Amino acid sequence: MQAFRVQDMQKQASVLQEAAMSEPVIITYHDRPRLVLMSMQEYDRLRGRRRVVGAAGELTGSVIDQIEALAEADVDAETPEMESSSTYGPRS
Repeated sequence: MQAFRVQDMQKQASVLQEAAMSEPVIITYHDRPRLVLMSMQEYDRLRGRRRVVGAAGELTGSVIDQIEALAEADVDAETPEMESSSTYGPRS
């Protein structure tokens, strides 16, 4: 694992980024490890997350229907019922 100093973050930002794409990079401050710079892919792997990205056009009709139903249910849950007479009076 490569190590760089905090000062290198500004002076050699592109070098640090390239190094972090292949393996995590340690950033030191006063010769002590302080930060770790890593690729998003490595971060997701460590967190146990899978990033799956696809085109919206690839969704099947049933999936689209389910998404629309969830969106409608979410909107209904956020919209309070309006009474015919307000107990709070007019807004100023």
